[in-house]
Amino acid sequence: MNTIKQSRETQSKNTITNIDFIEKTKSVLKDSCNYSDECLSTNGFRITDSGKNKKYILVFGINPAGDENDAQAEVNATYLYSLDETNIKNRTYNKYYKPIFALLSDATDAAVKWDWCNLSECDINKMIEKDSALHKFKNQILSYYSRYKDETYSICIGEFFYYHETNQAKFLEFVKTEDVNYKNYYSSMLEMHIKAITEKGHEIKAILIPNATASRNLYDEIRNKGSEIEKDKYPSYVNYKFENKEYRIFFSSMLSGQRAIDVFSRDRLCSDLKKYLSE
Repeated sequence: MNTIKQSRETQSKNTITNIDFIEKTKSVLKDSCNYSDECLSTNGFRITDSGKNKKYILVFGINPAGDENDAQAEVNATYLYSLDETNIKNRTYNKYYKPIFALLSDATDAAVKWDWCNLSECDINKMIEKDSALHKFKNQILSYYSRYKDETYSICIGEFFYYHETNQAKFLEFVKTEDVNYKNYYSSMLEMHIKAITEKGHEIKAILIPNATASRNLYDEIRNKGSEIEKDKYPSYVNYKFENKEYRIFFSSMLSGQRAIDVFSRDRLCSDLKKYLSE
C-alpha cells in the first residue's frame, strides 16, 4: 500500500506520525493470508486542527469498520464522523458516531465539536473543493461548521487497531495475542495517542472507550502492570498516569447497535463524565 511505503514527514525523531499507528497495528497482525494489507487504514491517527491549543476528549474504538474500499476512500480525505441528519458515504457514519457526539454533548452542556471544526473557514472550503465526495454537501457542511466551530471541547477519534473490518470478532482472529508485540499493546497504543495530541500543545480532558472488548483488554493491562486499582472487578473509570500527568479513562460498551449500553448505564456514564469535566 502506497501510504505505508511513503517517506515520513520531516519532523523531530520523537514526533509521532499517522504511519506509526499503522505500523503498530501491523506489528500484531498474523503473518498469513488471513488479513489483507488493503484493509489497513491509510490515514492512521490524524489530528485535524488549526494549530491553536485545544481541549480534547479522546475516544477509542477497536478498529474502523468497512473494508478495503473504505480504506482506499479515506486517502488524503478528512473524515467528518457525523453531520446531523446528513450521511456522506466514506466521510460520515452517523450510526456509530452520532451517539458518541450526543453523549459528549450531554456531558458538556452542548460544548463539543468534531476536531475538523477547528479548521479555519478558508480551510474548510478548500477541503470541500478538493474532495469530490463533499461537493454536493457543501451547504450542510458549512452550516454544521458555523454552528459548532466555537465550542470548548474537541472530540478526537482514535483506534486501537487501524484496520478496516466491520466484524469485530473476525478482525480479532487476525491478532497475534501470543506475540511479544501484543504484551501491553493496548496501553502502549493509548500512550501513543496521548503523546500525539499533547506534543502539539493540546490538553486531554478525558478519555472514553465505548467498546466492551477494548475496555476489558486495556483495563487488564493496566491492572497487570501493578497499578493501584481494584484487582477483582471492572470499574467504570480509572486514573492513568503517563509522563507525570494523570488521565481519567472512562469505560463503556457500545453506545449503539445490537448490544448497545442500556439507558441507565448511559445516563450514569454521562453523569460521571459531566461531574469530572466540571471539576
